[in-house]
Amino acid sequence: MVQPKIEEKLKSATAVVCKQGMVQCPVSDTAIEIIHTVVGQDEDELDLICAFDHKPSQTLEQLVESSRFSIDKIERTATSLAKKGLIFNQPSSAGVMIYRLLPLMLVGLMEYKFMVKLSGSQEEKKLALLFEKLLDELKSQVQGNYDSLAPLFKSAPAVDRNVPKRLK
Repeated sequence: MVQPKIEEKLKSATAVVCKQGMVQCPVSDTAIEIIHTVVGQDEDELDLICAFDHKPSQTLEQLVESSRFSIDKIERTATSLAKKGLIFNQPSSAGVMIYRLLPLMLVGLMEYKFMVKLSGSQEEKKLALLFEKLLDELKSQVQGNYDSLAPLFKSAPAVDRNVPKRLK
């Protein structure tokens, strides 16, 4: 059972993740369970996710201000979240590290979790079922708003605007 304080942090972190990307997801029990399965009850990770509430892409200095974490704690926590598929951390062409919170899908957590060699673990199977359920929940939302969403998809910017500088 999840403790009340952690449960609130899970809901808050899920709400921040759900508003990322082109297709925003409702903060459903399914979305909360996905974040819980990936992050667990790690308060630092949940707090860092919440630091992206007002700005989905931030520099290290901006994250220090928005999270109130030390540089060392941000780097450690962001690296852990990047390995889990929730944060994309990449230097800009100017060499400044940019941390970007990823959405649940449409190049986000789902793709990073399942576009690697899979082990068939219970966690992978649980996540697959949760994402399948989330997609079913979103199907009617997308179908019901298809006419207004189609132009959005056609005019959507590139998913990632940070293009790595080529090394000679």
